Amino acid sequence: MERIVLEVDSSLASAWKRVPVKLKRQFAKEMELHLKERIREAEKPEFEKKLENLRQQAVENGLTEEMLEQLLNEEE
Repeated sequence: MERIVLEVDSSLASAWKRVPVKLKRQFAKEMELHLKERIREAEKPEFEKKLENLRQQAVENGLTEEMLEQLLNEEE
């Protein structure tokens, strides 16, 4: 586990200092899940762009859906 630092306004920082440790742990888990999802959403357009580039390269190299299906079936 690694630590990250988030900048927040002073009122939130003051309130955070009063939160019990058990609740801080719960918040940290919830925040981790939320951050993972938001990062995944933010990276999705870049991933889709890379995927489209790979599709285009496959087409340019003559790979058809039928050929891909045949290759996949050979693995089984």
